[in-house]
Amino acid sequence: MFDKSLFKKGDVVAVALSGGKDSVCLAHALKKCEGELGITVKAINVEHGIRKERSVLDSAFVKDFCAKLNIELKCYAVNVLKYSEEEGLSVETAARVLRYQCFDNALIEGFCNKIATAHHAGDNAETVLMNIFRGSSVSGACGISKTANGGKIIRPILKLTAEDIIKYVSANNLNYVTDESNEDISYTRNFLRNEVIPLIESRFPCAKRAINRFSEIAFEENELLNGLCQKLIKGNSVKIVEDNEKPLFMRAALLVIKKMGVVKDFENSHLLAVYNLKNSQVGARVEIGETVVAYKSYDCIEFLPLNRNQPQEIAFKEGSFVFGDYIINIERVNANGTNVKQEGVWFIDGDKLPYNAIIRTKRPGDQIKTFGKVTKSLKKFLTDKKIPAHLSASLAVIACESDVYAVIGVDISCKVAVDEGTKSLLKISCSKI
Repeated sequence: MFDKSLFKKGDVVAVALSGGKDSVCLAHALKKCEGELGITVKAINVEHGIRKERSVLDSAFVKDFCAKLNIELKCYAVNVLKYSEEEGLSVETAARVLRYQCFDNALIEGFCNKIATAHHAGDNAETVLMNIFRGSSVSGACGISKTANGGKIIRPILKLTAEDIIKYVSANNLNYVTDESNEDISYTRNFLRNEVIPLIESRFPCAKRAINRFSEIAFEENELLNGLCQKLIKGNSVKIVEDNEKPLFMRAALLVIKKMGVVKDFENSHLLAVYNLKNSQVGARVEIGETVVAYKSYDCIEFLPLNRNQPQEIAFKEGSFVFGDYIINIERVNANGTNVKQEGVWFIDGDKLPYNAIIRTKRPGDQIKTFGKVTKSLKKFLTDKKIPAHLSASLAVIACESDVYAVIGVDISCKVAVDEGTKSLLKISCSKI
């Protein structure tokens, strides 16, 4: 009756057990199959502090239920109403945030390696409608996924209907508690469940089944689109190609932004502005929220953390250290027998470097002498290397006054080139944080 593919032998699975019929059904069904699946079944109960004495009684029911089935239980108590007020969240959202914080704690503490929630087909239909009414994209139409948090959250009865669950608890003579707040239509989900969906089903009896089928199709198409987007993504940048379709490009940008940790404080207008960067000059930028900025590069839109402080300068030194966005490694190596032509690594003659050389970012008036024996402004040198201004601004250079001897990670000046007389050989490499 549940999705057994979500379990592996040896899993320790904690059921999110509220005491309602859905979670009671799930806990009982998993406990029955504990030996067959080779898993250990536990439970987690979160008392939300919303319904006062009634919530406490529900938690007491859960303790008794677990004791009878020999299920190890971990209990948490949170204050949803206080958290909702402090954070400016709806009660529903606050409850979900705190509940999942408790789940995270249980995983971190090693109580279990998976959390099983009792979301079912009816919950999924409600979620799809709620997302659509809020103006969600295709991803919102996918509804509830059967796994989350890298597979640590699982939803084994997502395909079951409310009717299936009622049949199971009746057939097994299972008691459960009823949360009277489920009838309060001031909560959005309750309004959909108790008012909107019954009205729809009066005209379309198979509405929930149709909505769930729609969410399955949306999930498959969403996965396809995400796969196509990944071909445009490299690191934290989105490649610009002539036939970039607007929806595909904007979706790719959204995936990168979320990967960088931005899950709120941005709107569709931000994504439109990023899309319009395609036709802007190199270096044009768009700020997204307070943490990310998008830049137009030569062949891509690059996303970088916003307002990262850059160091002004440090004395040239050997060793491994952090400089701005980079980890720089400078080490002295044997001048005899070392291959000085290694990809991603630069070698310089340390004796040719001024004693007062420093490591810093570029400055106006900087110049570098190339291997063609031509002295160029550093700005032109980097432009010729097709490095956009917003990236070149964070590069580390080895310099003395306005003479640049190396742009770390890019190239070196002929002034410090290695030759047959080199005795002090320095190896330089770097990687972006």
